[in-house]
Amino acid sequence: MFTPRLAVLGAGLMGVGIACHFARHGHAVRLYDTDPQRLAEVPAVASAILRELEASGQQDPADRDAVLARLTPTPALNTLADTTLLIEAIPERLALKHALYAELETLIADEAIIASNTSGLPPDSLAQGMRHPERLLIAHFKILDRKSGSAGMPRPIS
Repeated sequence: MFTPRLAVLGAGLMGVGIACHFARHGHAVRLYDTDPQRLAEVPAVASAILRELEASGQQDPADRDAVLARLTPTPALNTLADTTLLIEAIPERLALKHALYAELETLIADEAIIASNTSGLPPDSLAQGMRHPERLLIAHFKILDRKSGSAGMPRPIS
């Protein structure tokens, strides 16, 4: 069985939520972001997401430490060179996404997949200028609902 080497690009709330989803299912996930503050907050944000899941009975509290241990924040894009599935969850700015994809394509294998979590940008626009546009797909995750939980954090949903 093939096990992908995973990375999430963007360590905002959505990116951390996506990373937690994969980590809960046994996958190691690297979280890339250029903002050191966001990277420093990954453990706290992930813990809050997991506590919400625990409160709703969707996550065993005994597994929290193991899930958190599978998350590795990184500010260095070159550490993702061996990744086979990259899930992009950066702000919805086309120029920003294009710049990230261009840099990624100099680092990752030709067969690596880039999945954008975009909710509104068309795939053809996203793939414009890519050396391997066939590697790009849309994988929109709905990790969070719009209501706040008891701690003010958006509640994760399944």
